[in-house]
Amino acid sequence: SAYDFWVIKLYGYGEFLWERQFGGPATDWASAIAETNDRGLVVVGHTESRGAGDADMWIIKLTADGELLWDRTVGSSARDYASAVTATGDGGLVVTGPIESNGADGVDIRALKLDVSGGIIWNRTFGGSGDDWVRAVVETRDGGHALAGYTMSKGAGLNDVWLLKLNAGGELLWDRTYGGAANEWARA
Repeated sequence: SAYDFWVIKLYGYGEFLWERQFGGPATDWASAIAETNDRGLVVVGHTESRGAGDADMWIIKLTADGELLWDRTVGSSARDYASAVTATGDGGLVVTGPIESNGADGVDIRALKLDVSGGIIWNRTFGGSGDDWVRAVVETRDGGHALAGYTMSKGAGLNDVWLLKLNAGGELLWDRTYGGAANEWARA
């Protein structure tokens, strides 16, 4: 059976305000939500109902009242997922997630910067020969971004925590792994 994005907004004391559902005939899975600078919401995940391939990143921008402003899919013929999102000081968004569509071995990390209308400003991929996953993104004080996840491409053991620091243009400034011979994961 299919799944849809389901967004519910509650008053501060928990009373129901509104709900919205977005999706199509196949599976559409929401992974993260963030409030935007205009008091609206952005919801990210993946869709199998539309887009270019097996699963594509799906980014939905809503008003504060839950009305759809725009949505876009990003992906190719393989699997592309959005797992984290953050609003940026300039009114845009940074969306990150694991992808299989770049032709390399395993899973890599995609980071996208979108403008206020959903146009792509930059699109970067990070990873190596093993599986690399991203679970969180934040904007840093210098206008860049920090990503947290885990990697099998580098480090000391199986999965190691992987932190990446990007500048405002999405270029990698540095990355670090943390861990030992067993599994370690960063999720937030």
